[in-house]
Amino acid sequence: MAGKLEQYEWLSKNPETSFHLPDSSKYSKAELSRYVKKYHSVFVKRDLSGQGRGVYRVTERKQGVYRINGYTFSGQLLKEDMSASAFHQLLQPFERLGREDKYIIQQAVESAAGPTTPFVIRSHVQRVNGIWEVPGHIVSIGVENTKENAIVNNCRGAQVISVEALFEQYLQEDQRVKVLDQLEDVCKKACQSLEPHYDSKEFGLDITLNQQLIPIIIEVNKNAGIASFHTIDASMWKRIMENRRKIKKESTTE
Repeated sequence: MAGKLEQYEWLSKNPETSFHLPDSSKYSKAELSRYVKKYHSVFVKRDLSGQGRGVYRVTERKQGVYRINGYTFSGQLLKEDMSASAFHQLLQPFERLGREDKYIIQQAVESAAGPTTPFVIRSHVQRVNGIWEVPGHIVSIGVENTKENAIVNNCRGAQVISVEALFEQYLQEDQRVKVLDQLEDVCKKACQSLEPHYDSKEFGLDITLNQQLIPIIIEVNKNAGIASFHTIDASMWKRIMENRRKIKKESTTE
């Protein structure tokens, strides 16, 4: 199964999507030190995980000591200062037995809403009749208990709102159509890049907008849930389900 690191490598090879990625690398103690010095704040994520598990925001307190804020792979909240060695032991508990758990380091991107209001746009993308289309978007936005770790996942307490509500609050009226068009264009190009590597006609893309309103792809989900779309706008959910029926019909006639 392809993980976050492979996705990053595939998308970074396409000049049309590489511009829309945060700087990322395979985790090692030395690489984490380099990234924290370069960006001050980074995320360390388990390569194969979901629902906000195994995700940590890392900042440097002092030389060799990090502030760790996030969730363990079992979903427990972690918020404490740790040495580089102690954090490495947390990530690699079975290293002495020759087993390595793969993690990715990812540059933390400050959202267009500012440093205390992280958000992620979930864009659902489907390939229908050979064409990638985007039947809907929803937004997970940080609330009080997620502001420090900036992990915006509705399984970890983030609030789910409509993309229209996000744009109305943080974008000028004349920016909204342009940003939405750019967002959907990036989604389609990303799926075109990933299509040769996956036997899938459906993806959920997690995207934020940086301070320059440029869409930044945080990660791509192959098995993306759609329940929150129904909560925000039942018509989006219906479009997704209708597309699924079309995709299923296509597969039976191929």
